[in-house]
Amino acid sequence: MSADLFVRKITPEENIEFDCDDDDLTDFFRSDCQNYQREMLAVTYGIEFQRRIIAMYSLCNYRLDVHDFSDIQKK
Repeated sequence: MSADLFVRKITPEENIEFDCDDDDLTDFFRSDCQNYQREMLAVTYGIEFQRRIIAMYSLCNYRLDVHDFSDIQKK
């Protein structure tokens, strides 16, 4: 792996320079991901190449509870 490519956690105070073809995703990563991190709902990471963000992803703190599926019969 090249030393120019790495993953780093985005800080809640950081201004994101990111743009993609999906306006909703661009808006989320520029404006909302920091709030999600402050509220401990998600953590966002940026993948950088030569000090420029080329991709982003968020890991969300969520769970599925077996009781949410109580109306589904087991086979």
